[in-house]
Amino acid sequence: MASYNRGMKALNACGGVKVTVVDDAMQHAPVFVFSDARAGRDFAHWVDGSLERIRREAEATSSVAKLLSIQP
Repeated sequence: MASYNRGMKALNACGGVKVTVVDDAMQHAPVFVFSDARAGRDFAHWVDGSLERIRREAEATSSVAKLLSIQP
């Protein structure tokens, strides 16, 4: 959330903006560190093949959150 707050502060400091809401979503970008690029690639493949399992686990943590997509 801090990054959103910084962005809003910057927009406000430069005079503001006019916006239109086209969607309602919250994005989070966790960071995973691997020993090499191949390990990162293998993890991305696992994520692609495990989306439903990840969705079940993620949605079990909230009564309202919905996992719409993952972009590794």
